[in-house]
Amino acid sequence: MATTHWVTAAQLAELLGDRSWQPPVYRDLAERLRLLVIDGQLPDGVRLPSERDLSAGLGLSRTTVTNAYAALRDLSVLAARRGAGNFVQQPEGGMASSLLPVTLAADEDNALVALNTASSTAPPGLSRAYHAAAERLPSLLSGTGYFPDGVEPLRSALADWFGRRGLPTSPEQLIITVGSLSAWNVILQALVDPGDPVLLESPTYYNAIEACRRLGTRLVPFPISADSWDPGRLQTLLARSRARLAFLIPEFQNPTGIWLDEEQRRAAARVLNRHQVVTVIDETLLELRLDGDDERTPMGSLLDNAITIGSASKSFWGGLRIGWIRAPKPYVRRLIETQATMDNGAAPYEQLVVTELMTDADRILEHQRRRIRSQRDHLVDQAARLLPEWNVVVPHGGLSLWFELPTESSNLITALARKRDLVLTPGPRFYPRGGGRRHLRVPYVGEPAVLTEAVRRLSVTWQESKSSPADTGRRAPAELII
Repeated sequence: MATTHWVTAAQLAELLGDRSWQPPVYRDLAERLRLLVIDGQLPDGVRLPSERDLSAGLGLSRTTVTNAYAALRDLSVLAARRGAGNFVQQPEGGMASSLLPVTLAADEDNALVALNTASSTAPPGLSRAYHAAAERLPSLLSGTGYFPDGVEPLRSALADWFGRRGLPTSPEQLIITVGSLSAWNVILQALVDPGDPVLLESPTYYNAIEACRRLGTRLVPFPISADSWDPGRLQTLLARSRARLAFLIPEFQNPTGIWLDEEQRRAAARVLNRHQVVTVIDETLLELRLDGDDERTPMGSLLDNAITIGSASKSFWGGLRIGWIRAPKPYVRRLIETQATMDNGAAPYEQLVVTELMTDADRILEHQRRRIRSQRDHLVDQAARLLPEWNVVVPHGGLSLWFELPTESSNLITALARKRDLVLTPGPRFYPRGGGRRHLRVPYVGEPAVLTEAVRRLSVTWQESKSSPADTGRRAPAELII
């Protein structure tokens, strides 16, 4: 597939990092480049620098770079196009794909441990909120029950919440949706046509990728990692792809856990504003900050053209199925009309429940954070004990650990774990255009005993994978991913 973006010699040199080359140097360079492809840092279709440019950027001979590129072509990692250069070629099996969930059933002798869903159980206070909402429900019963933009009490509560965070908002700017994924689908349907370029982080939330695929958009991956989020690379991609819609998760990104600092936010905002990009900011995990008490500027307040989406599913409970869109006023009518053609909006009763929860949000969320923080720390400790070869950057919030594996075995491990009734999501599912075979997402959403058993099974699976045939991109079992 033709591409409209590439990586410069300077950017590739930064990705390669340490220049302590092992002889033969061309083979060391080829292996490092191959791992960048496997990890999705060099997405499918991206054009690499010319041999001359890269040799100058790395301080290596042109012959060394030429031989490294030739070795990668022999491995089918690169494809040469006459007169155009060398392009990354991801293995077919490494890409995310549309997969329907299977029905899971626990075995009596070996209980199922399903860690494919990054969502927590309900907090104390939820039943009280349902009872209080039931008392308010009669005031809505005289109407049809359809609220195209959402019930007024919830929109007002959310407007106040945005305002307290430094993003002044009126209730008229808010649209209540059936979760944040529905919000993203509404935005795509309203603002994008098939074939339009849409920029997403790589890796990113699996269902955000699938929504773009179903609409037929052209995916523009912006490679990131748990310790790297480069606004300079964002500038290059936007300049080459001409994407006018972007989807970013600055708050405890799913799956990497990245929490953009102030400098990164402002640098990214300058780039996005320069290119006049409509930027969808996903704040679904915002309230699950587990470490520190420092506040960071809402990305929406730094951007000229931002649409912010959020949800009660992660911070309160997934069963509520309530999300929202905060949009500039010129977009609101179009978004409401689009939602009306899709699902006519969220159920009013659950909207009232979320309104009640927001009146006691500080207490409820503090309980959630304490519980989730304990689960995160327990999972980190268990993994350090039983999986010492795996690397992870412990996130300051969110719901998942993003492990880096020593081998390209994410799909293989996931398939082997499923035989032990451990359900996981392999890394490749989170990449728009290939990558992730050395990564695995493991949510810390179970009780300590459950997480202990999960790591035990995972450790056994890891040992088994070492003696199994090499993972050449095989597909892991299809499971629901949230």
